[in-house]
Amino acid sequence: MSHRELAYSRRRGVRRPGVVAAVAGFVFLVAVRTAALGQCELQKLTAGDATSCDRCGDAFGVSVSIDGDLIAVGAPDGLPDAPPSAIAGATYIFRRDGITWIQEAKIVPMDAQPGDGIGKVAISGNRVLMAATGHNGFTGAAYVFRRDGTTWTLEANLTPADADTGDTFGIGVCLRGDVAVVGAWGDDEAEPDARGCLCVQARRQRHAPRSQ
Repeated sequence: MSHRELAYSRRRGVRRPGVVAAVAGFVFLVAVRTAALGQCELQKLTAGDATSCDRCGDAFGVSVSIDGDLIAVGAPDGLPDAPPSAIAGATYIFRRDGITWIQEAKIVPMDAQPGDGIGKVAISGNRVLMAATGHNGFTGAAYVFRRDGTTWTLEANLTPADADTGDTFGIGVCLRGDVAVVGAWGDDEAEPDARGCLCVQARRQRHAPRSQ
């Protein structure tokens, strides 16, 4: 990328290079092309299915991640006009098109349940890691979706086999290349009094069979 991405919070008036920040259901993006020009373009990103209800609380922008020409935005309350008991959350993908950003996809896992709180996101290349900390009684769940053209399909479910109620698996996520890191601050499998753990998973490389 030939320019830096800056974002600021209207509430706090803070600018941080390399960070996309969001407040009150919007993501504010400032693109600074060169230090010499010093010119900025401000764009406000919103969910394509957002409504005019300011009190619905979709929490769009609670988690954001950017890599190259793609931005992932978490909205743990899902549909803005839905009641809290009937929402699972979603991840929105925005793609750069010239000097503007357009919504490419809205991703919701097939096994999403009301109250999942799908919101934590991390994007790297053509993959996005998204987590639902409220899934299955706050056991939590994490998913990797892969981009093919403009379509995003499920590549992996990273939820550990020994995940338990209250683990909140997915409270923190990070994705870099083939390695995903997911936090579970409620896990007490090792020591009952020492809560929390990090799960690190790497994608297996597929090798072509050797010719005989």
